[in-house]
Amino acid sequence: MIKRILALLCLLCLLQIPAAADYDSEITAFPSAWQTKLRALHEKYPEWVFVAVPTGLSFQDVVAAETGKKSLVEKYYSPLLRAHNEGHYNPATGTYTYHDASVWHAASAPIVDYFLNPGNFLSESYIFMFEALSYDEKYHTKEGVELILDGTFMHKTLISYVTDTGERIETEKTYADVIMEAAEASAVSPYYLAAKIRSEIGTTPSGSVTGTYGNYKGIYNFYNIGANDGADPISNGLNWASLGSSYGRPWTTPEKSIINGAVWLGSLYISKGQNTLYFERFNISPDSGYTKYSHQYMTSIYGAAGQALSTYEGYRTGGTLQDAKVFYIPTFSDIPASNTKVVFDGAGQQTGTCTGDGVNIRSGPSTAYEVVGRLTGGNDCTILSGIRTDTTDRIQLLKNPYWYQVQSGSVQGFVCADYIRLNESITLKAGESVSLSPSFSKGSGTLYWENENYTAVEVSADGIVQAKKAGYAVIRAFTSGGGMAAVAVRVLSGQFIDMENHWAKDVVTAVVNRKLFKGTTDNTFSPDTEMTRAMFFTVLGRMYESLGGKISNNAASLPYRDVEKDSWYYDYVAWAHDNAILPYDVSEEFMPEMPIRRSEMIQAMYNFSKYIGADLPDGAGSAAQFSDYKKDKMMQPAADWAVYNKIIRGMGDGTLGLLHTATRAEVAQIMMNAIQVFA
Repeated sequence: MIKRILALLCLLCLLQIPAAADYDSEITAFPSAWQTKLRALHEKYPEWVFVAVPTGLSFQDVVAAETGKKSLVEKYYSPLLRAHNEGHYNPATGTYTYHDASVWHAASAPIVDYFLNPGNFLSESYIFMFEALSYDEKYHTKEGVELILDGTFMHKTLISYVTDTGERIETEKTYADVIMEAAEASAVSPYYLAAKIRSEIGTTPSGSVTGTYGNYKGIYNFYNIGANDGADPISNGLNWASLGSSYGRPWTTPEKSIINGAVWLGSLYISKGQNTLYFERFNISPDSGYTKYSHQYMTSIYGAAGQALSTYEGYRTGGTLQDAKVFYIPTFSDIPASNTKVVFDGAGQQTGTCTGDGVNIRSGPSTAYEVVGRLTGGNDCTILSGIRTDTTDRIQLLKNPYWYQVQSGSVQGFVCADYIRLNESITLKAGESVSLSPSFSKGSGTLYWENENYTAVEVSADGIVQAKKAGYAVIRAFTSGGGMAAVAVRVLSGQFIDMENHWAKDVVTAVVNRKLFKGTTDNTFSPDTEMTRAMFFTVLGRMYESLGGKISNNAASLPYRDVEKDSWYYDYVAWAHDNAILPYDVSEEFMPEMPIRRSEMIQAMYNFSKYIGADLPDGAGSAAQFSDYKKDKMMQPAADWAVYNKIIRGMGDGTLGLLHTATRAEVAQIMMNAIQVFA
């Protein structure tokens, strides 16, 4: 008892609980946005006291220090909560690195920011992450503990356990009885102890408390103390509970584990300045006896919030919410504003494609809002903005953290961002860059960038996107206050955006590199556009130049009234006319914009072969198997020659397609075939 009284006196000195009269002066120590929330709570619960704890730290510095392996999120929740930077995510395989067993991934900086910011948890249900964790028999009751344990295997249950020899021992104490004993022995709130046990081992017995796990028969660890990150954290914790003699170890019964674990928590955390759930999770208390960011009880980013909610439920259902309570809330030098937005100036209109079926469009960014429409798989929508959910439900935040405000037809509303794949609105070639120029609300704090494919692009702190190699990347910017903007970038493997998935991608790249073809614009090739006569003879003339020929001394004037002297194709048409390469004889019109037929191309290629003196076999009769071969005896030699030398192939329907036109992609293939023959 003397030990308990000394512990309580030490704790009360540490907490420096203010008198109720000090409330007005204390409240002004908080940011103005927080004051509104705290005054509302104080009005409802006048016995509650809020104490500001200046950390002397920059909020953004703390976010940076707590991001990475120090803050983890379970794989069951939204991928938008996970870090996407190198070491935590592999864009080539789409897989995330596990940092604890095969369940936990690194949390993203924006979500660390969210759970670190006290202003997000100044509600009736979550304020208890800041409650002083001392035991007070006036309002901590066994009934309240049972309510926290409700829904678990421990609720109103007598403890039974297995010894190291396999014997089953039945006791006459409930879990709530032992937790109350632990509270008295450690001077720690039993509600906190019950919530922590529930958070650590779950609603059904984990291996930490069965007494039958692995090589640790008859060993129990209800708080998972020593269960450090690794492939088998349960074994790590049970090994700790089985070794040494301090804190009543080895813990060979649930009672030893619960009571002595509580003493361990009280002596190593609560009496060392980590006297709230928040300070246990984030060791930034100015009174901490440990180096900042070390000696943190858990890595779960939402662990403190989950335990706070359980504590609240215990008080609420036990009818003790109105009783006096003290809350120690940390403050920072640069706490960001709330409800902030971010947009990418100059990024163009964003669109997305629905990846689910029957995805709800809601009137607000949460599943709590009414359904105003639906998207089916493959539906496109216009993205108007992005925002973090406004729910106060922790689980809903983890499942559906970010939402897009969308327009689909006449319906406008919000869709969970996990169900929208952004369509690329920016295309770049390797080495190119673009500035996203983010605009965001004043006081937003640091702008956090998430790049889902760092092998394709790099993103600087000021929004410069640098293309590295071919790929698709989604770039997101987040503000502390919940704003989110996203844009999809496509880095091209070639020059033209319309060749990415085309069958002729490689051959088009080859003919463009040989300077036979040019794009129809700087970024498009138009592979499926019909090849015109002007295009064809220009390409044929460029092939002649690529073989070492020179096009000069062409006709000063042509007999064609539709070919202007200053037209881009004039020299090549004149060259083909002067050297009898043209497959037809017309006296007045060349018709440069008319799509060229395959029969005309074959004849022109044959004439070209004769012009350059190519020593190629005639291949007489090689095209006779095609049904349209006999329809034009004049061109049979050209057809035989082209088929035999593999410059053209049939259409797949038993014909050469002599009367068909050809696309730019098809002509690119024919030209590559010819180059391989002529070279």
